Amino acid sequence: MNTEIINFADLDFKKISFSAVKQNKYKSNYVNILYNGNIPLIKFPQMSAVFGISEMEDMSKSGVFNYSLETSFDNLNPSSSLKNVYEKALQFDDFIVKEVAKKHKEWLGDEEKQDIKFLRKKSYTPMVKVPLDKKTKKVLDYPSRCKTTFYVNRDGNFNFSCYDENKNIVSINKDNHRDIINLGDNVSTVRSPRQIWFNSMGSFGVSWDLKQARVFPKGNIISSLCILDEEDDKAEEEAVVEDVAEPNVENSLSEDEVSDEVSDEYDEE
Repeated sequence: MNTEIINFADLDFKKISFSAVKQNKYKSNYVNILYNGNIPLIKFPQMSAVFGISEMEDMSKSGVFNYSLETSFDNLNPSSSLKNVYEKALQFDDFIVKEVAKKHKEWLGDEEKQDIKFLRKKSYTPMVKVPLDKKTKKVLDYPSRCKTTFYVNRDGNFNFSCYDENKNIVSINKDNHRDIINLGDNVSTVRSPRQIWFNSMGSFGVSWDLKQARVFPKGNIISSLCILDEEDDKAEEEAVVEDVAEPNVENSLSEDEVSDEVSDEYDEE
């Protein structure tokens, strides 16, 4: 299947379509997300990696860890490029909830009409994660965040390409990631919204897979859209597509600590 690269702020929801409903090995449903009929590769500008790379052991599989990168919407003044990305992310969340409400019968076999507000509040795991106080549920005075996941290949390396600020490729794995992406470093990324997952508890969300990351030391913010800058020529763009066109998630785990969210990679229709 072909890929299509686009800046997230330029995402056109009218061009998003979905595969037929499928089931993963846990018998949970999912639908692949397509853009113009292709696998979408979405470019995000520099954002702060507030926690660096997070790892959490999968309670159902001893010694197996889930990995993720959370980035922060921490500069939302009107002149910031991140402001447009944040607004598009909120629109993306609204779009996904409305699509699930509209296609609930087709995707989940549920005849009952779904209330969008209920789905959004009780069932949906949003792209934009607003920090809340665990007890009072009040919004905390911290920037919202968004998360992307990745996995460990059989060779021990993470299954995304990593570059330094000078576009030199960097080997990154479960043993050295704290030396490569530190807390608060700035990263520009290429991510793929692979699918909408549904789990046995009635929750759903979008799996955002990390494909590339370019790391800038903390405080070094320049105008950049990941590996593909404005000055990059067509040859480099083709190289990026080649680099991420065939993702491997053989060892993929749950995005939100629920093992049955995991599903297969893109399938040819």
